[in-house]
Amino acid sequence: MRLAQGTATTSTDRLLVALAHPSLEHAIALFADELAREQRFFGTAAPKLSLSSLGSLTTHRGIRLGMMVEQRLIGMSLVEPDGSAFIAVAQHQRRRGVGRQLLHATIQRAASHGHERVTFRSSWRSKAFVRLAESTGATVVDHGRGRVDVVFDGGALAVTP
Repeated sequence: MRLAQGTATTSTDRLLVALAHPSLEHAIALFADELAREQRFFGTAAPKLSLSSLGSLTTHRGIRLGMMVEQRLIGMSLVEPDGSAFIAVAQHQRRRGVGRQLLHATIQRAASHGHERVTFRSSWRSKAFVRLAESTGATVVDHGRGRVDVVFDGGALAVTP
């Protein structure tokens, strides 16, 4: 998978992009609106990205990557300067490998920018993300009340797809 900065091609292949270019702000806004409109469930259903996390994800600070198909953003990640990280995938693209590709690219990019640790805040209800993280060498820290941190450091930052 190549890393490009700017607009995506019109093919149906996924394209990983650095979200630093101003021409992508409209795609980011559409993606954020799509995530914000997702129905929220309580109980054992998989959690949706919190609105505060969504706000962090769409900021201009840190390393922002996106996965695009036909010029449409379907996934996005952010690693802030302190190593805090966020990742989100459009509901209609979940369980298709988008998150896995984006996660690998995100931790590799963070390592190449000198990060020694990257921490994603999550929930035990997000079982797919926790399993994915564990399978790639991350450490899962249970803070109780369903909140977990998924920590990539050391060898886990050198993980390859």
